[in-house]
Formats: sequence, structure tokens, C-alpha cells
Amino acid sequence: AQAGAFVEDRKNGTVLTGNETKSAYLSVNLDRTTQSSGLFRLSAFGQTQRFSSTFSSQAADRNTENPALDQFRVPGSVIGTSLTYRQPIASHHLFSLGVDLRLLEGSTNESYFYQNGTFLRKRQAGGKQLVSGVFAQNVFFLTEQLELTLGARVDRWENRAGFRRETEIATGQAIRDDHHSDLARTVFSPRGGLRYDVTDAISLRTAAYRTYRTATLNELF
Repeated sequence: AQAGAFVEDRKNGTVLTGNETKSAYLSVNLDRTTQSSGLFRLSAFGQTQRFSSTFSSQAADRNTENPALDQFRVPGSVIGTSLTYRQPIASHHLFSLGVDLRLLEGSTNESYFYQNGTFLRKRQAGGKQLVSGVFAQNVFFLTEQLELTLGARVDRWENRAGFRRETEIATGQAIRDDHHSDLARTVFSPRGGLRYDVTDAISLRTAAYRTYRTATLNELF
């Protein structure tokens, strides 16, 4: 088991700008070896954090500034789990199989449109993201010097409950109220690689693979 915390409080160069981050996490791994030297690993983890940040607009001579944006509460969290199995087959083959799942959630609360000494509008936005995957990999020790790796992974990601809402602070009147449609995709990622040990100290490697990255909640919403 492993746990940790992180706190940062930072100024960004002017009196009215700065940000603060607070984060905590917990992870647990459980390993079990089989009689045939196989290894099961069950993992679970969780992380939560809160972020705040202020921005300003400076005069051309940089002698004065006014608030421009106040991100006063930006929470985020993720929980996940995975199960992997690794099994050596004879002395020339190593097989691995696994599944994993992650659920992320985040939002932002911002005050903006500063005039006459106060912020006039408030913005809220956020959403959820679910990512799950399964993978398999084979490592073949073709000779004492040559190793071949073949693997593939299938991922499914889903974006849910995305929204953006803007209101007048004084009256609570809605200026904007967007609700994004849920979206899901399945992605296939193959991989192949070779490693050749020229000497005990020098190896040559080559690989070909396809991969992807999901857009973050901040990028999306």
C-alpha cells in the first residue's frame, strides 16, 4: 500500500496572481504467485485534488493591475483498478494479460468579467470520463541475443455529463447553459518490437506501434 499528499502555494509574478494545489492519493497492490510461477496482480487506486488560481490584466507600464479571472474552486478526482496476469512458458516465452478501468470527474468554478471593483459573472463547467481497456502481450526469446515482443490493446473511453453554465452573479440570471452529448469510442492499439543484445552493455531496439490519447476534461469542457 502507498499513500501520499501534495500541497503547493505559489505566486505568479504579481500581487494579484497566484495558485494553490492540494492533492492526496492512495494505492494498493496485491500479488499472488501460482504454482506454475505465474503472477496475478490486483491494483486499486484513488486520487483527489483541489486547485485554485487567479489571473490579472496589467497596465502597459506594469505599475497597476486588475483581477481578470478567479478560479476559486476546481476539484478533480480519479479512481481505478486493474488486474494483470503474467505467465512464463518454458524458457523462451512470457505471456501477459490484463484489464483496467479508470473513472475521472472534474469541474471548475470561476468568477470573471471584472468591472468597477467586482466580478459580474460566474462560470461552472465540468464532466466525467470513463476509460476501460484490455491488453495482451507475448515476449519471445528467439535466441540468447534476440527478443521479439508482440502485443495489442483495446480501449473504450466515454465522456459523460459535460456541461458549461454561466450566470450573472448579482441576479443569478443564466447567460449560457450548455449540456454536451455523451460520446464513446473504441480504439485498437497494436505493438511490435525487437531487441538485439550486441554485447552485455549494448542493445539495439526497434518498435512499431499505434496509440492514442483521450482529451482531458479540461480540454473538453
